[in-house]
Amino acid sequence: MFAPPAREPLPLRYRNAEGQSWDGHGVMPHWLQHAAHAGRSVEHFRFEYVGQL
Repeated sequence: MFAPPAREPLPLRYRNAEGQSWDGHGVMPHWLQHAAHAGRSVEHFRFEYVGQL
């Protein structure tokens, strides 16, 4: 009957130089998987969300 209330989007937690981002939930995106397999730390891509993007 009624749609459930829309949830606020989760703040982004990881972002690369090309602007691709991930909120840290669900399956890790391919760009981050490739970086991790190449030896980059996932934490290298972590950023703190402050205000609007």
